[in-house]
Amino acid sequence: MDLVREVRSSRNAAREELGRYRVNRKAAVITLLAASIALTGALTGCAQQAPAQPAASEQAEASTKEAPEQAPEVWERFTDPRIPHSFELPPGWSVTELGADPATDSYLFGVLNPAGEQKLQFSNRAQGMGGSCGPADPVLELEELDSREVELPGYVAAAPDSDRYAAPRIVFQAAPVDGAVVASLSLADSVPLPGCMQYNLLQVEQGPALFTTNIQLSSYSLDNQWVFASIDEAKAYAETEEYEQLVRVLGSLSFTA
Repeated sequence: MDLVREVRSSRNAAREELGRYRVNRKAAVITLLAASIALTGALTGCAQQAPAQPAASEQAEASTKEAPEQAPEVWERFTDPRIPHSFELPPGWSVTELGADPATDSYLFGVLNPAGEQKLQFSNRAQGMGGSCGPADPVLELEELDSREVELPGYVAAAPDSDRYAAPRIVFQAAPVDGAVVASLSLADSVPLPGCMQYNLLQVEQGPALFTTNIQLSSYSLDNQWVFASIDEAKAYAETEEYEQLVRVLGSLSFTA
């Protein structure tokens, strides 16, 4: 009897141990399943986050890319079949004929800006110059505000060995007259002499040519002159875009076809 009781007691203990194992195993499975679900949710949340932003260096590089360069302005060259001379014009500028004398092969042209204002005049053979200074006429006190030497294709000086002439240059000069300032911007190859007037000319072998804002500067009148309120105002004009355009036009003169 004691042996039977011992066997039964051992079986009951085994059953209880097996029951506890099954319960613990089931709890472990449930815990593992819960952890798996939580991990899946976390990964899904990461996947739904906004895409990574580019690095600061990449953003800086993109923001500093240069804008496309604008096409340069296209200048045109003015020519006339009656003369071998030519010169460049900015976009929108034009040339009009101011006078002609076929008998002497002399032609005068005006250079106009887009607003139709005459800014320069050119003549292949200047005429009608003259005049003299009287005892009471003050001496023209010229001041050079800018001077640039240029090479002009086909240019041949009329008197290359004369002390009165120099290499051709673009010169911006001014002088006080009657409480104002008269000025001119021109091509010239002559050395200014003391006097009441100054002509802006190129003394070439074909005869005097001119390419200038105004043919003459004089100390006795403001008529037909380029007038500024002061020297400072004239200097300020020399810093403008229009001034540089005029300089380029003057410097583009060619004496050959």
